[in-house]
Amino acid sequence: MMIKFFCITIISLSIFSSIAQSDGGKRIQGGLTANAGFNLISPGLLKKFNKDGSNSNVGIGFIFNSSFKGSSTLGISSGLEFDFDGARFQTEDSIFYDFTSNQILTESNSGDKEGTFYLQSRNQKTIYATVPLMLLFRTEHVGNFRYFAKFGLRNSILISSLMNDEGVNVTDSAQHIANDENLKFESPGEVFLFRSAVGISGGAEWQFLESTSLALEFGYFYGITPLYLDRKPENKTLYERNDANQKVYLSNKATQNQFIFKLSLLF
Repeated sequence: MMIKFFCITIISLSIFSSIAQSDGGKRIQGGLTANAGFNLISPGLLKKFNKDGSNSNVGIGFIFNSSFKGSSTLGISSGLEFDFDGARFQTEDSIFYDFTSNQILTESNSGDKEGTFYLQSRNQKTIYATVPLMLLFRTEHVGNFRYFAKFGLRNSILISSLMNDEGVNVTDSAQHIANDENLKFESPGEVFLFRSAVGISGGAEWQFLESTSLALEFGYFYGITPLYLDRKPENKTLYERNDANQKVYLSNKATQNQFIFKLSLLF
């Protein structure tokens, strides 16, 4: 996957470079970008889960900036990035799920279970394809530097989601067997497929060669979509047991804000 990504990136950079050269390098820039930061997880009102320590995010991709015709200081910034995020939770109450192989089962297919897991903490790893769409405000060059601000959206589509869970394997009679980890487990449909955040960022661009610049920026993005989908009862995976030892299914609830540091090499 990464090899394909870099091949696509190299081809894209060649196209961007050609465009930039034909336009004098003034209106359109394209290049590589990498980012790192941390996520602020806000558990929902259900309060069945608490955030557990820091949650990181890293990403890599390509970026393009384009000034509007007739303006050197106002334009748009977009691109394609692959974000690798982490979200850590601890359970507040006794939460269980049924599983088979490395698949977490829903209520509707729980009859296929090979075991039951008492969940105590979860480290969720996700990969998103993200397309930023930002208004770009730039100053004129002051020497080799110019400064910029951006405002807009980061829209993402989920590519992959894996859960690394810590807890206890239990029998049907809820007798503890051993402390255990369920690593790289899948739960299709539990994480919301679409993620959107609105935010602002700012930074500086250093033109160290005639047609090549290095840009550093810092941004904050407020999540406007939930991380988890409140699915139909038959599609839920997590459950508690009531006084009659019956399963009561529930969904995790959380939103996410992000601080992102980004470094871009622009041509």
